Amino acid sequence: MDSLLRYVFLLLAMTSFYMMYISLFNNGFFNLLSHQLATRALPGESDIALLSEYTGLKALDGILESTVIFFWPISQGHHVGLSLTGLSFSGGMVGIWMIVVVHICRTRSFMRSIVMKEASARRQVLSVYHFGFACSCLCHMAWLSVFVASKILSLTQSSNLWYLCPYGVTFPLLNHPAQGLGALEAGLFTFLQWDYGIAAVAAMVWSIDRYIQECHRAELEIDKLRLILRLLGWILIDGPSATAVRLIWESEGPSYLQNPNQGGFVYLCFVVTIPTMQDRLAHDHVGKYTTILNDSHLHTEVIQKRLTPAISRLIPRIIDELDHGFAVEMPECEDKWVLIRPYEVFLRLVARAGARVFVGPELCRTEKWLTASIDFTKNIFMTITLLRPIPSFLHPIIGPMLPSSRSLDTQLRYVQDELLGPEIVKRRQRQASGDPDYEKPDDFLQWMIDLAQNDKEGDPGNIAHRLLGLTSMAVVHTSAMSITHGLYDLITMPQWLEPLRQEIQEIMPDWKSSSYSSLVSLRRLDSFLKESQRFNPPGELSFHRVVKKDLVLSDGLRLPKGTHICMASGPIGMDTKYVSDPNTFDAFRYVDGDKAQSQFVHTSATSMHFGLGRYACPGRFFATFVLKAILSRFLVEYEFRFGPDQVGRPKNMLLGDKIVPNTSVDVYVRKRTGSRNTA
Repeated sequence: MDSLLRYVFLLLAMTSFYMMYISLFNNGFFNLLSHQLATRALPGESDIALLSEYTGLKALDGILESTVIFFWPISQGHHVGLSLTGLSFSGGMVGIWMIVVVHICRTRSFMRSIVMKEASARRQVLSVYHFGFACSCLCHMAWLSVFVASKILSLTQSSNLWYLCPYGVTFPLLNHPAQGLGALEAGLFTFLQWDYGIAAVAAMVWSIDRYIQECHRAELEIDKLRLILRLLGWILIDGPSATAVRLIWESEGPSYLQNPNQGGFVYLCFVVTIPTMQDRLAHDHVGKYTTILNDSHLHTEVIQKRLTPAISRLIPRIIDELDHGFAVEMPECEDKWVLIRPYEVFLRLVARAGARVFVGPELCRTEKWLTASIDFTKNIFMTITLLRPIPSFLHPIIGPMLPSSRSLDTQLRYVQDELLGPEIVKRRQRQASGDPDYEKPDDFLQWMIDLAQNDKEGDPGNIAHRLLGLTSMAVVHTSAMSITHGLYDLITMPQWLEPLRQEIQEIMPDWKSSSYSSLVSLRRLDSFLKESQRFNPPGELSFHRVVKKDLVLSDGLRLPKGTHICMASGPIGMDTKYVSDPNTFDAFRYVDGDKAQSQFVHTSATSMHFGLGRYACPGRFFATFVLKAILSRFLVEYEFRFGPDQVGRPKNMLLGDKIVPNTSVDVYVRKRTGSRNTA
């Protein structure tokens, strides 16, 4: 906050104290105070005597005596409006002081003697914000409820109910009628409304100023009209001080994208303490209420040791299942245009291909497994979306009540108790029986059973839970999104379609006989997918890590131990330093480069959407083969276009830093004349 605002706030504060002093003097408060001190009796009808000694320090006891007399009418409770004003004042000032204390602790700019510990951990800071917001918001809502009730009541009754409507708490008034209030109560009311009013205005101006500065620093565009409407809504529902807390809270967010093009390094504006990557995953995805498991690396080991090395022999199974899937999921459209929702169709196709490898041929076509593997992630992200804006201390109350959370529990119990759980028990029993004719299934479920290292990892419920989460989150939806992005790009830029079809038909004349080598050889398709991902990344940020020891970068930036860092993978892909002519969609940009680097699965310092190095997404190889198998058939076998109401490429949807295609768009499809026979 610049110096001008400081002087403005100082002037407002001085004006506020002057107006309060004049009001108290005019109401005869000082004479009343002298009388109460002389008689040693608290004001009102109470017969409770005023204490004369609190601390033993005469000067301090004198101040406390005056303070007790001054605030006694609130605790006495004879004036409902005054009590509500006091409640709103207390909650609002708690919220304001919370953000002031956090600012003091972070900057250590003044009042160092009261700073006991620097508030540098994000989790601690957010807890302070949550507490301040809750105090302010709950008190304001209590006042707002009575205010609305009194206004409704005043329509049917002629009595003057102004004292139930403490307007001054939110909008300080110079001349408020003092009907029904004595000199002491009127003076107290004036003090509360002016003190809180000035503090709330100051906090609002400060928080808005900081929010705008953070957005400018992050190079984020501000929609002024939308910001004004949001502020008006927040002030009405949450109250001004809670709105100030919310703005300061949100101002931390833009710093995630600070300096996105400087070395590809993005950092928070303060230290974030997250002990491990597993804890970060559970924290970001509200793990307790989305049933995300983070206590084992079993699924990662199975992917690295069993799934990826086996892809070449799994391709025929994937192709066979996709052939069945196209027959079931795609409509009859030999000589007519038929409307489909591509994202939903691709979800089903990916789910079928994944199920064949993950749970085997006996369960892969079970409709309840397919539905669970698709809806599980939908319910997870619905729960995340609903819970993230809510303070964490309310999660135990609200979380179990959400329909999406209850659906997660229902789906998980069914998979554990009815589908995978009994299958795991049956496989173990047959293996233990010593039957010489028994041959262990060659699927992901069996690999998890074999590689489980302890009773907890090998528990049927845990295996079922882990496999459902992996299938739904890491395979089905991510792959379907990539295919949908690619389809939208080809419809809006059809000049790339025929070269892709030509490559596919030359390398794979018989799709049903597709092999590992033929799918790898689709370099144009690889390049197209890579370019589509550059324009439509899964998220602006990736490669989330926690610093294990203090680091100082070459530009002097210090990263304390425990700092949460991440890479601006989205902005890097659009940076002229790394990509020539980045705003032009060149589907075959990577075809002529190094063969390994041109592949969709390749990761590098300028392509980190799958991560980087040894910790890159291990399942990207399997997922890429599935989506290439689907696209290679869909592009050759079908024509497609948007409906007349869709102009241009559908805009992507933003969920935090995540980017997803518009999943509600319909597309017309028709079988191509003379397309190869894949039946």
